[in-house]
Amino acid sequence: MEFRQLSYFVHIVNEKSFTKASLKLHVSQSALSKMIKILEDEIGAKLLKRKGKEFMLTDIGKNLYQKSKPLVDQFEDLCNYVDNIANTEEGSITVGIPPVIGTSLFPQILPAFYEEFPRINLVIVEEGARTVYEKVAEEKIDIGIVIKPVDDEKFSIFPVIEDKMALVVHKDHPLAGRPSVTMKDIRDENLVLLNKTFMLHHNIIAACNQTGFKPNITMESANWDFLLALTSIRQGVTILPRPIVVKYRSPDIRVIPVDDELLNWSIVIIANKQKLIPSVARKFIKFTQENACFQE
Repeated sequence: MEFRQLSYFVHIVNEKSFTKASLKLHVSQSALSKMIKILEDEIGAKLLKRKGKEFMLTDIGKNLYQKSKPLVDQFEDLCNYVDNIANTEEGSITVGIPPVIGTSLFPQILPAFYEEFPRINLVIVEEGARTVYEKVAEEKIDIGIVIKPVDDEKFSIFPVIEDKMALVVHKDHPLAGRPSVTMKDIRDENLVLLNKTFMLHHNIIAACNQTGFKPNITMESANWDFLLALTSIRQGVTILPRPIVVKYRSPDIRVIPVDDELLNWSIVIIANKQKLIPSVARKFIKFTQENACFQE
């Protein structure tokens, strides 16, 4: 016996009409009649005594209705409750965003989101990617926006946008005229990189190792403007997300796409797999996926 059979039976009795019940349930009368026949066959007894368009409940039908109606009512109340939650446009969510992503992607998204959902309060926690991972895993924040790779056994992953990394060199550097580079091309370069609080730092080192060399890192900083300034005075080369670099205007540097699958810049939203994602957070995820773009 299926719950849907009981639900149809209760609605038919409530409406005292197959016609009215079919309109309310958006099911044909023939489908309702077939469902009741199947239910009667499974029980092994008649539930309704039909007389033309009217019907009466049998004794077994009355007992079944009395026991089924509270269950059906409770289930429909639960469905209405869940539907109201799913469609709410009011509440608060906490979002972890690393600075390098927040600067390049979210200045245009956040105002647009506030305009469309003015009753949803966003609490932005600006932390390095590793801290964002930890806080999502520990359920201290609802969702995080990070770059891949991500452990898909711990996190639900929602792709947002992809772009390339860029090698930044002085205008007179031997690589300055290249249309693109790979990780092999930076084997002998002095690198100035974002520090260890940035996931990008670890991704670059991993890509170098997979290419077969240990990178020569001469400087680390949490400030990408400082790294770009260093390259402009020939104090090494740096690798940064292309959307960050294009906002830095200097005639003394050249920006070269890193055409290497080991170092694509893939932004995703993560949520703890063990935790129910709030409906307002789902709205933010969907909005971000639909509206994410880099402004140059």
